[in-house]
Amino acid sequence: GFRIPEALSQAPEGGGIFNLPAVILIGLCTLLLIRGASESAKVNTVMVLIKISILILFIVIGLFGWNSNNLADFAPFGVQGVTTAAGIIFFSFIGIDAVSTAGEEVKHPHRNMPLAIMFALLIVTTLYILVSLVAVAAQPYTQFEGQEAGLAAILENVVGATWPGTLLAAGAVISIFSVTLVVIYGQTRILFTMARDGMVPELFHRVNPRTRTPVPNTIIVAAVIALLAGLIPINFLAEMTSVGTLVAFAVVSLAVIILRRREPDLPRPFKVPGYPVTPILAILGCLWIIKDLRIPTILVFLIWTAVVLAWYFAYGRKHSHLGRHEHVGLIKDEPVG
Repeated sequence: GFRIPEALSQAPEGGGIFNLPAVILIGLCTLLLIRGASESAKVNTVMVLIKISILILFIVIGLFGWNSNNLADFAPFGVQGVTTAAGIIFFSFIGIDAVSTAGEEVKHPHRNMPLAIMFALLIVTTLYILVSLVAVAAQPYTQFEGQEAGLAAILENVVGATWPGTLLAAGAVISIFSVTLVVIYGQTRILFTMARDGMVPELFHRVNPRTRTPVPNTIIVAAVIALLAGLIPINFLAEMTSVGTLVAFAVVSLAVIILRRREPDLPRPFKVPGYPVTPILAILGCLWIIKDLRIPTILVFLIWTAVVLAWYFAYGRKHSHLGRHEHVGLIKDEPVG
């Protein structure tokens, strides 16, 4: 929908072209994360506010181009079309999952984390629905095929000027930077916790004494992401991220059910509403979307999962403190952030 600059939006072609702008973007995010979590959070907050403002601007202006006739055939490809599209764009919700990785750096996490996740989910979903509805109502669905900058084109047709496209392009760049920042941050904190437990090498738990950030961890994660972004087509990466997110959500929902049965007396400041219906529906919904993904995407995901499981049984399980029933707590003299 956004008019993303060509160098950032297009994947490397078969001739071995390296997506250098994507790598530079990841490098900038890495430098910011190494500087400190608080600085990263402040910058990201500003970027998120700008993104939300631009999306609201699109909704308001796009309403002037509303044509109910465009909604007459609301789902031209049926339920199959909806679930297929959901499987491709589901990675957009990965930021909700990333919120939980900041638990150790949040004040009063038992209260604030559930509230942050619920409010973020509500706001994001509402904006996604409104933007999609206004876009489809302002332009026949047949015109979206092959259209590289759908939202910008819609606003330009409504306003009769090119300035909306410029704003949306700026919003796209900010959005890419913000999402990349959050994804790298979330992955480093996951590896940080795993390293503290011993499941991955201690290097991922090493914290810089001045910035209090896991510098080696951040550099390694950023290097891997940069390699993937530079060499692999963006559409394939999107599908891989989506299937990973769907499986993660399904596993978390299953974990809720298992923990309720195995550890019924655990302190639970926040309980999943509608249990057990909610987690069961979540699992079924994720599986329903996954079944419509392309076979190559699922196969690559299964191969990657096999590699991770091999690492777990060969290294992680043997070195895990929790696996050996040892007490592991947060190292107070090594806060992250």
